[in-house]
Amino acid sequence: IPGVMELVTAFGLVTAARSLSSDIDPWDSFYWWTLGIVSVVLGLVVQLRDDLIIHSLPVPFLINFPCLNIHNYYILGDMPVEIPFSAAFLLVVYVSFVCARQVVLRNSDKDIQQDSDRYDVVWRNITSNPENAAAIRDLEDVTVRKTESLKG
Repeated sequence: IPGVMELVTAFGLVTAARSLSSDIDPWDSFYWWTLGIVSVVLGLVVQLRDDLIIHSLPVPFLINFPCLNIHNYYILGDMPVEIPFSAAFLLVVYVSFVCARQVVLRNSDKDIQQDSDRYDVVWRNITSNPENAAAIRDLEDVTVRKTESLKG
């Protein structure tokens, strides 16, 4: 299960901090708790709610990035800004999927527009002939009568 090792590490730091001979502060486990909880939640999403996987990919970055840097700056003391690799990787995957989706949608719109233009040309050719237009109106009348008779 994702996140279990991070939670074990956080618990170990808290336990070590509470021992008599330890100079470890329980707050040293802050980032490990957040990383573990976010990883467990993401793992549960993957296993239980696969429809939310793509939408949940940026969440680890949005939580872990600030938590890691709060941990580094305030708890460990004036450490430089870090970017958590795994969370950043998930963010890149998410952005890639969103961009690919936009490209597919844009290309689909172009294809649909081309089909619609061809359909309009064919439809104008069919309906410009008076015989075809009359046959279409007759078909519409038959369809309306049949629909009404089926309703009741």
